Amino acid sequence: MFCYNTGYVKSSGYGGAGIAGATYDTFSVSNSYSLGKAEGLKNQWLGKPQAIVSSTDGNSTIKNCYYVLELTGVDDPNATAVTADEMKQADFLTKINAGEDAFVADTKNINNGFPILKWQATEATGIKHINNFASTAINLDGNTVVCDQPVKVYTLEGVLVASGHDVTLDKGTYVIKADGAMKKVVIK
Repeated sequence: MFCYNTGYVKSSGYGGAGIAGATYDTFSVSNSYSLGKAEGLKNQWLGKPQAIVSSTDGNSTIKNCYYVLELTGVDDPNATAVTADEMKQADFLTKINAGEDAFVADTKNINNGFPILKWQATEATGIKHINNFASTAINLDGNTVVCDQPVKVYTLEGVLVASGHDVTLDKGTYVIKADGAMKKVVIK
């Protein structure tokens, strides 16, 4: 799976967790970590807040997952607690990658020194055109987005940074929404 969470998670109901609220059947969560605070109501049948997964049945698999208790505020019996300092060390990358190379060191301080996904550390490549974007064509010319319909452009954190028919963007990774659909794009 190879994912991580750094955001605050507050469930309006029972449970709540950094990676998945509940897993059932043959769902699996692996090679992931959470730093985000998790809050929610507790119930012996419907779950309680956990660092990685709130509620699971006996058929789900949760393996090689980690969390920082001081940051999540909740424990997780299906994952391993480590300190923030431990998570920032090179040997942690070896553990969470489990023979793969999905996570790398955060040398650009993208994630406050915590491991990042490899794609986050790579330089962006230019995109000239996005095909089949809902029912509209969005053209990218360098760092300018041009569309016959209004688009909204968000950061990966969900912050709206631009909107309109002709939008100029800085280097970065964005989510473009238009006509009820969305695409992730990288501007170099």
